[in-house]
Amino acid sequence: MATTDVQKKLAKLIRDPRSFYRDSVFAKAALVLRGQGLDEEPTGFDFGPRDEDTSPRETPLTRGDVKRALAAQAKLFFIDDDSVAYLTACAIENEYPVLVRAVMRLCHEESLRLAYHRDDGFIIPTSVRAAVRALQGKPVVLLRLVDKRSTAVLHLELQAWTDHGDHIMAPKSNYVSRRVWMSSLEAHDLPRKGEVGHLAELLGAPVQQVVPFDVDFVYTWVDSHDPEWQKMYAAYRPDVERDGTSLSRFFNRNELMFSLRALEMYAPWVRRIHIVSNCRAPRWLDVDHPRIHWVDHTTIFDPKYLPTFSSHAIETRLHEIPGLSDHFVYSNDDFLLTRPARKNDFFESNGICRLKLEDWGSVNGKPRAGEPDYLNGARNVQALIERDFGVSPTQLHTHSPQALRVDILEEMEAKYGDAFERTMAAKFRQVTDVAVTGFFFHHYAYVTGRALKSDAKTLLIQQNHNFRVRYRQVLAERDMVELEERHLSVCVNDGADSHLNVRWNKLTSQFLRSYFPEKCAFER
Repeated sequence: MATTDVQKKLAKLIRDPRSFYRDSVFAKAALVLRGQGLDEEPTGFDFGPRDEDTSPRETPLTRGDVKRALAAQAKLFFIDDDSVAYLTACAIENEYPVLVRAVMRLCHEESLRLAYHRDDGFIIPTSVRAAVRALQGKPVVLLRLVDKRSTAVLHLELQAWTDHGDHIMAPKSNYVSRRVWMSSLEAHDLPRKGEVGHLAELLGAPVQQVVPFDVDFVYTWVDSHDPEWQKMYAAYRPDVERDGTSLSRFFNRNELMFSLRALEMYAPWVRRIHIVSNCRAPRWLDVDHPRIHWVDHTTIFDPKYLPTFSSHAIETRLHEIPGLSDHFVYSNDDFLLTRPARKNDFFESNGICRLKLEDWGSVNGKPRAGEPDYLNGARNVQALIERDFGVSPTQLHTHSPQALRVDILEEMEAKYGDAFERTMAAKFRQVTDVAVTGFFFHHYAYVTGRALKSDAKTLLIQQNHNFRVRYRQVLAERDMVELEERHLSVCVNDGADSHLNVRWNKLTSQFLRSYFPEKCAFER
């Protein structure tokens, strides 16, 4: 080594000992990798445009599959942090090269195309050598793994923790602890090889912010193509058409199928899915799936109120669904999750609901015939909240999945029985309705101390918007790994005879098929 190189290294040691130590470790890691043959081009490792096994995968590759594959080959542990969109695999610095090797083997054996994150995007390495070079010199590296057999995408972060003798130190913060004592690791056999281990095992109970209770999803669904539904609709349809009676409110382009695909992709923690309808189930839906519960209106309504075509009426009865978990998320069929969601996106761990209200106020005045039904429903609620609590709510809920609680809905029905009765009795939405899920629940829960306002981003797309641009925006977000920068959900909203808009129908269908092309477990 030249004298100048020695001088530079001594200067670095004096100036920043920790950085000098870390860089020396990764230089050693590179040598280990070369000794294991990973600096060469093994046969079958493909990071370029060539494909190997592209036959369709019988079952999707999951995070659990990735965990087991890596744990079988490397001594490591995982951080399951619901606040990020990716899986985190951690190894102590001297074992980090083995973790890199395990990732390379996983890509080869499972036909995954690897890309690593740098600056503002992902880069696809042209060879294993290039991939190793990109991974080995960084204590934290984020990978994108594209399944060539299903087009599914998994994100995996690799972390090299530094060894400080009596403790190890993470290269970045996490929800358990950045510094972990060796005595804690030894007591729980972490990191370990051959069995999946998690950093949270160091704790004697679940972390406080983890939501401990079950959460269900509830959909309301209607199919205007159902012949029996058409007969009922024709028999009760008012002579004067309003937005609430337009067929666009009941039009079906299989949004429910795509919403379920999104749910399986982004919210695997959902316990059960309840679908409330007065139509026959769609042919593509596997109603016998153990997590699907088809709920006919007759199950939750007294027969004297049926049939009904009012969403306001149906929403007064959701808490009557048999077997429904106390905490549940209510979703229209045109609401679609568009990023990994957490229970914490909807509930605090102590049970408090997280509300996704619009940023602006829009509710004022008295209910008036001819004005929007949703607004009149909110106005009637506003008057009740003003009367009972002395405050005036003005914010509507966004067009997005809503956090609800059975116990609070039961309490509301007992307290405001006349308003619930009047609303559920209407065949179509009326000026006298209360909007239970669009306005009432959220503000009642808030003023009684059982809800708080969330800042999660949601997006509404309608035919009167620049919907081509908005669809492109949502599609472009799929590669973003920072959850807070992505929309939690998008609503593809029909109304005002949008079903007659050819361009809207075409681009909306293209968007749904592009974002969610893979069948889910709930389809036949």
